[in-house]
Amino acid sequence: MRTDIHRPSAIVPEDYHFVACHYIGGKALDPGECIANAEAMAEIRRHKEATGGRISRHTHGGTCHICGATAMYLAVFHHPDTNTYIEIGEDCAQKLDFGDVEAFNPLRRAIANAKAAKAGKLKAAAVLADLDLTRAWELYNAADAALIAAGAATAGTHWGNGDLVQPGEVYGRYTREYSTLCDIIGKLIRYGDLSDAQAAFLRTLLDRITRRNAIETERAAEKAAAADCPAGRLAVEGEVLKTEVRETDYGDTLKMTIKTPGGYLLWGTIPSALAIFDAPDGTQRGLARGDRVAFVATITPSARDTKFGFYKRPAKARLLSTV
Repeated sequence: MRTDIHRPSAIVPEDYHFVACHYIGGKALDPGECIANAEAMAEIRRHKEATGGRISRHTHGGTCHICGATAMYLAVFHHPDTNTYIEIGEDCAQKLDFGDVEAFNPLRRAIANAKAAKAGKLKAAAVLADLDLTRAWELYNAADAALIAAGAATAGTHWGNGDLVQPGEVYGRYTREYSTLCDIIGKLIRYGDLSDAQAAFLRTLLDRITRRNAIETERAAEKAAAADCPAGRLAVEGEVLKTEVRETDYGDTLKMTIKTPGGYLLWGTIPSALAIFDAPDGTQRGLARGDRVAFVATITPSARDTKFGFYKRPAKARLLSTV
């Protein structure tokens, strides 16, 4: 027969203070694999350190310190009078009218999401391995230092953020290729499918990441060899590198960046004559990367980069070739 103060017949709910709910784990998920559960366990540790209390050592059977049943989800309560802690299951928490029993619900949802994410990651790893894309999975899970070394990120330094980040601490600034790779794998984890096109694009991204240092060196050499951007009202031609939509006070505006034969880059508004045009295949479309254009415009060199300039008031625009 139990004689401890935490036995069901002696419990006085008002004498206990709620600390947190946590999940003790199972075959499908370790306790620390859920962020919310890890935070709850950390809160319990902090509370114990602050009070100097300990878990009650009374005989109780299973994981619930009141009824002795085995429960996977437990609420931790502090008993100030004895400076001890008890862990109780949801049923006892409800039957004995303990407060904060609703804290079990968000924890259950968090654990369910963590289990789904873990299952999704296991499937994603298997799918990528079958497609000989294990390297993509390795990069997806890599730390910043490894990503910097692999060419998937560039090194940046933190300004500092209190105790979390020290000034000067190095972090990885993800490249566009790596961010895209993570987006594709994230969707694979969530939905469980990877199309042939996505798999092919992952290979392209991996190739770009692998060759990034060489590509950057090549681009730097090209930029160094490029002519300085001229100034004035000039006739220009070039290859479209990028198009984009910019919001202005007058509505959305189509912009483009072109690379001229001299190697310098120009940025400005897409001429209205080229916003939509009849393509050789009979369709109508806007400009795309690789199209070649010509026009007359007023050019102003950038104050920060001699190899870059801005153009405005384009006229006499024409399409030279399409991709």
